[in-house]
Amino acid sequence: MNLFEDFIKNIDLSDPNFEQTTRVHDWRNYVPDEWQKDWGKFTDREKKIIAIMAEAQADSEEWD
Repeated sequence: MNLFEDFIKNIDLSDPNFEQTTRVHDWRNYVPDEWQKDWGKFTDREKKIIAIMAEAQADSEEWD
């Protein structure tokens, strides 16, 4: 099992609660506002793809 499979298992893609986004290393920061509004219209596969790509971005953050 890879890192992203573990990540997907540990989040609720049906309701990612974008209002509770934290500041650092939070994948939800990388989902555009328009997509957040339309989240319920995406298929489960599309949600997984978006979340994995956003998680990759969040993981690459570097803070001083």
